[in-house]
Amino acid sequence: MHHHFIDRYAREDSVIHRLDARTKLLTAIVFSAYVVSIPRYEIAPLVPLVIIPFTWITLGKIPWPFVGKHILICSPFILTLAVFNPLFDHSLQHIVLFGSRYTVPGGFLIAINLLVKYLLGITCLIALSSTTRFDHLLLAMKKFRVPRILILQMYFLYRYLFELIEQGHEILRARQARDVGHLTVARRIRSSSGMVGVLFIRSYESALKVFQAMEARLYDGHLRTVEQLQFTRPDLIAFIFTAGFLFFCYLSNT
Repeated sequence: MHHHFIDRYAREDSVIHRLDARTKLLTAIVFSAYVVSIPRYEIAPLVPLVIIPFTWITLGKIPWPFVGKHILICSPFILTLAVFNPLFDHSLQHIVLFGSRYTVPGGFLIAINLLVKYLLGITCLIALSSTTRFDHLLLAMKKFRVPRILILQMYFLYRYLFELIEQGHEILRARQARDVGHLTVARRIRSSSGMVGVLFIRSYESALKVFQAMEARLYDGHLRTVEQLQFTRPDLIAFIFTAGFLFFCYLSNT
């Protein structure tokens, strides 16, 4: 498993890819904040917002099967929350649909509201991560004065998490090669404790080697990149268009 599982298409070339990372990060933050601010019983104000992530993904040339796969990964948690909402909220809410007034259970509206917000938020996050390199995102966070320790933790987590997963897979393959499917469930459980111990030792040794290599290269705790961010006219146009569209949606709903 490689980190391209997350940002597989981040190094492609498109109109969206060429935008400054600060523009895309700020746009995603503003968009997410507006989506969250929609009242829980409101659904109609969320519908026009689909235009922004749809345009972002389309112009970024991100395959829709890739987007759908990542939406489904976290969907069980949101579906669980949405299913139980009608059981706790029995209030009646009045909505207007196609010129007619209907009375709908409040829990049902909250469930739909939650699902739509999830779809909007996750598609925006996928669009951001699939059109922006992770090191550029960290550099944008640095420009926005995000605490340095938080940026470093995210960088090392991004860089070495999948190496840890690969070591875990190697240990599992080694056990499978030795037991040939003859171990009972009880013995598999007992052997798992030893596997966790081996994985911990390997992780500690890898971390020590990385630390020594970084010290040998005079690492001082600062994130440095060869490429620098550049805010250009397309960035200004893209942000103004997004902010203007969100402001228009806000005025339409007041």
